[in-house]
Amino acid sequence: MNLLKRDSWRRLAHLPRLLNPEFRQTVESQVLWTLEKTWDRFVEHRPVPDITKTILLCGSMRGGTTVLARCIAAHPRVRHFGFELSAAWSYFGDVRCLAAFLPHTECPPLTAADATPDRVRRLRQGFARMFGRRGGKEGDWFLAKNPHLANKMFFVREVFPSAALVITSRDVRSTVASLKQIHASIYRSSGWRWYLPPERDACFRFQRPGDDPDRCFPGGRASVYAEYWLNVYESLDAACTLFPRVSIVRHSAFCKDPQSTLARVFKETELPPAPIHLPVAIKSDRHTRWGSILTEAEQVDLERFIEANRVRLRALQTASWEV
Repeated sequence: MNLLKRDSWRRLAHLPRLLNPEFRQTVESQVLWTLEKTWDRFVEHRPVPDITKTILLCGSMRGGTTVLARCIAAHPRVRHFGFELSAAWSYFGDVRCLAAFLPHTECPPLTAADATPDRVRRLRQGFARMFGRRGGKEGDWFLAKNPHLANKMFFVREVFPSAALVITSRDVRSTVASLKQIHASIYRSSGWRWYLPPERDACFRFQRPGDDPDRCFPGGRASVYAEYWLNVYESLDAACTLFPRVSIVRHSAFCKDPQSTLARVFKETELPPAPIHLPVAIKSDRHTRWGSILTEAEQVDLERFIEANRVRLRALQTASWEV
C-alpha cells in the first residue's frame, strides 16, 4: 500500500470530527459525491445541456464564503450542490484542492495555460451532468463556492468564461483569529498541520519535515496568516477584470444588513428578483472577537504586518482590511 493510500486510511480514522458542523458539511458532500461518481462511471451518459449561468463565489478561507453561499443558494433559481465541490473539481479536471478525504496534500496554483481544451471539456461536461442529475433545470444558476480557487482564477475563467464572480471578505484581524481557531480545532482531532509556502500565489499544504515553523500551523506567526489573506485578495483584485459581472461583499456589511446586501448581489449577478430568505443565523459579533482569540504577542505581530504593508492593504479593491 503506497503512502497516499495509507494517508487516506489515516484520515478516515478521525470521524469524531463529524461533530464539527463545517467538517460535517464536507463529509456529507463527499459521500454524495462518491455515490454520484459511481453512477457516473457505470451508467451510460445521456446528453446533457451545458451550464450557461454560473456564479463563482470566492474569498479567503474563513472569509465568510460558507454563510454567503447558503444565503445565495436560498434563491429559487440557484442550485448549490455541495460544500466546496473539491472532489468534483479533482475528479473532472485534476484540480488539486486540500480537503478532507481527498488524496491531495497541497493546493497548487493554476493558470490559463493549464486550461487545455480537453480539461475544460471534462470539467464543463462533468459539472453539467451533476447539475442535471441533482435537479438543475434550464434557466437555473449553478453556484460554485470554493476559497481554494483563489490561486486558480485565471484557470477557472477559461472553464466558466461567462460566470458572475462574487467575492466576500472579512477584515484581516478577524480572519487571522478564525484561521487560528479552525487549524487548532482540526489539529486536536486529527493531528494535521499546515504550512503556507512563501510564494504569493501559494495556498496552504500539509506540513513536511524541514518546513519553517513560523509558517506552520497551529503555532505559526499571525503575520503569516495575514500574508495569506493579503495575497488572496490581491489575486482576486486581478481576477475582477476577467469576468463580465462582479459583486464584492464586505462581510461586516453583510452581517449588519444581510437583506440589502443579498438584494445587491442578486442585482449585480443578474439573478432574477426573488424574496430573500436567510437559512442560517447571521452572527453579529464575528468581527469583534479577535482580541480575545489572539494572544498579545500575536496581536503585536499582526499589527506590525499591517503597518509594514499598509500601502498594499489600502490598494485592495475586493477587500477591506479593517471592519
